[in-house]
Amino acid sequence: MATHDFGDGNGPVEAAQHSNGGGWVAATATVSPAVKVEATAKVYGNARVYADVLDSVKIRGNARIFGNAYVFGAVEVFDNAKVYGNARIYGSALVYDNSEIYGNARVFDNAYIFGDARVYGACKIFDKAKVYGTANIYNRPLISGSAEIYGSARVSGSVKVNGSALIYGTNTLVSGNATISGTAKVYGGARVSGNACIYGSAQVHVGANVYNEAQVYGTAIITNLTIDDEDEYY
Repeated sequence: MATHDFGDGNGPVEAAQHSNGGGWVAATATVSPAVKVEATAKVYGNARVYADVLDSVKIRGNARIFGNAYVFGAVEVFDNAKVYGNARIYGSALVYDNSEIYGNARVFDNAYIFGDARVYGACKIFDKAKVYGTANIYNRPLISGSAEIYGSARVSGSVKVNGSALIYGTNTLVSGNATISGTAKVYGGARVSGNACIYGSAQVHVGANVYNEAQVYGTAIITNLTIDDEDEYY
């Protein structure tokens, strides 16, 4: 068998060019014949990539699938995207640009991860949710519905983001057990944490700090204000 250096520090290892596309696949990895692995894409380590229908899974461009990653369904991973660790990508998810998914993250359904986003830990991104820009999603958040997280926003802890909620902007942080839902927006460096709930069409932005059991909902707009305990704004 031929060898190939995947650039992971292990030097040349046994590998072969995939029959569907010509991309290099390490002997330790498993890629089904129906998967498209383009010539410049690579699959290595103990990664597994499966497709039941020809070209239903596509690994394109300079994409890398490695570690113990598992990719299946109708997924596309392309550009310079990386999927590794114990990450699982399935359904009809798209992963592209310079994004990276790793740890025990799960991305599925019609979720999109792109830009320079990082998704890791044990988070789940699903339905039609999108994560992009330089956003970081980590620990155990559940991001679903048509929610979007972008800019340099960070979402961590056991946060739930759903509906058509938006979290974005420089240094925006949502953590703890917070819930952001409906058409709510959190942006402009705002902080939301604890068991706080932001929902309806509420907006929390510049200088706002919402935490503990606070609730912001309806059409409330919170800026340059700290809200905690069982405060409600609507």
